[in-house]
Amino acid sequence: MPNQKSSYRLFSLLTITSLLLLSFLTACGEPESKPVLVSSLPPLAPTSTPVPPPALIPVNKDEYGRTTVTTSLIGSGSTFADPIYRNWIGLFNKTSPNVKIDYQAIGSGGGRSSFLGTPVANVGNITPTVPNDFAGSDAPFRGQELVNARTKGEILHLPTAVGGVVAAYNLKEAPSLKLSGPVLADIFLGKLTRWNDKSIQNDNPEVTMPNKEIRVVIRSKTGSGSGTSEIFSRYLAVVSDEFRDKVGSGGSPAWTIKTVNEGGRALDPVGNDGVAAAVRDTDGAVGYVDQGVADQLKLSYASIRNKTGRFIFPTQANVSAAAQGSFIPDDFRTFIVNGEGENTYPITGFTWIITWRNLSLMPNPSKDKASGLVAFLWWAIHDGQRNLTQGYAPLPESLIPRLERLFVTDQEKPEEKVFSFNTQPVLPQLPRQTT
Repeated sequence: MPNQKSSYRLFSLLTITSLLLLSFLTACGEPESKPVLVSSLPPLAPTSTPVPPPALIPVNKDEYGRTTVTTSLIGSGSTFADPIYRNWIGLFNKTSPNVKIDYQAIGSGGGRSSFLGTPVANVGNITPTVPNDFAGSDAPFRGQELVNARTKGEILHLPTAVGGVVAAYNLKEAPSLKLSGPVLADIFLGKLTRWNDKSIQNDNPEVTMPNKEIRVVIRSKTGSGSGTSEIFSRYLAVVSDEFRDKVGSGGSPAWTIKTVNEGGRALDPVGNDGVAAAVRDTDGAVGYVDQGVADQLKLSYASIRNKTGRFIFPTQANVSAAAQGSFIPDDFRTFIVNGEGENTYPITGFTWIITWRNLSLMPNPSKDKASGLVAFLWWAIHDGQRNLTQGYAPLPESLIPRLERLFVTDQEKPEEKVFSFNTQPVLPQLPRQTT
């Protein structure tokens, strides 16, 4: 056991060492201890636990198709779509009574020209308004016409319905009629002049075709082009190389058959209504009109042989089938004649409403005009599809979400452009969707 003297020496040594160490630290400037503030704490380390997404903002998209604004809109164009738009405007006004829409049926080419502000000659008793807020057309802008349109701003083609163009005829001896594409082309080339021609009889073995003159009715070249003529001539150009080479396709085909005013056998009336009336009033006549007008005048029309070899009558389902099986590009500008499918009626086409993406480019622009037009267009691709007049078919259901992207987008694709007015979206945009 150590003695008392040894313990005292050890204690003294430790005390002196501690004092020397404290003096050294003080001399080196070691700061005094300070309290740590909460704000200086490092952030939490990342975690793999997902953060719950914010609640979606409830959006009633039905409200997009109605508005309380007071405004007036003017459009013109397609006679093919005129029955649809007259019906739709009345129905739309039941929920949006202060939006007045005037649609002038002057032909697709006239509508496109009026939309761009190009003066258009009177069509019947209609003096077209120029420029228009929107155009109705069964043929899209393309080629140099599209280039000219784009110099003014970005345009949109919004398909609104699918329609059939029919070969309407007046022949009491044939309550039903079948026509293959090449035979129909030969009729409109003027090569077949009698209804009992062998090629027509071969298409109709169950009917004794009469020895009667065929009176061809073609659409007048008055104006800057017909969408109905475009669809019909495109079909004939697809099924007949001779028609393609001699007449071609377009809104104003270069018909080789003479009109009645030149001493030939063809009649040359203005517009769908004029063609339909000429067929109705002329024994032995055949002409091309949109199905809706043919139905209004209770005209007979032919079943047409499709790509599978079947003769197809243009029911709503068979007309709609043409769009179901077609490739539709992102700008929605396409023709769908002679489509695939056993039940597809082959002489079909979209009808479009054409307008600016930036609606401040409309004549006399205002936010109310933009809101009124966008509400009507949204209504058209939703409620309008359930309220089509006879002779027209709805758009494919798969196409509707793609069309909605012209109106609204979400946070997942903020780069998408929508209808706007002075750079601001016309409709409230949807929040980010979650699964």
